[in-house]
Amino acid sequence: MLAGGAAVTPEQLTAARTRRAAFTAQLDAVLATVDVLAGPTSDSPAWPITHALQVGPLDEYHRAWNTAQPRSAEFTMPMDLAGVPAICLPCGFSPEGLPYSLQFTGRRLSEAMLCRVAFAYEQATDWRSRHPAVQA
Repeated sequence: MLAGGAAVTPEQLTAARTRRAAFTAQLDAVLATVDVLAGPTSDSPAWPITHALQVGPLDEYHRAWNTAQPRSAEFTMPMDLAGVPAICLPCGFSPEGLPYSLQFTGRRLSEAMLCRVAFAYEQATDWRSRHPAVQA
């Protein structure tokens, strides 16, 4: 990752900053019209974390992460890029028992309101109390 960043030219960095500013302005305009934006955290459930991934070789973990990573940030990275607050909460399970999650996004400095929304969602659902089956 560092090598890739070192290869970025000043012109590329300037262009990226310009595109980021334009995207941030567009997202800020959308968020100005709503209290909270609700959307998916990912287009698929969480990837399985096996016992082997938890205690096994690091290269196995990196292989699993590299397989999952391109889709894992697709819906969360725009909020990071724009610098707006977001919070993710469980919202269901796949047929295989892997968790899905929901993301609430708010305007800048709306973290307290997002926490209230997240708390209300947790109180209205029981997803927080459900857990995938784990082998001991």
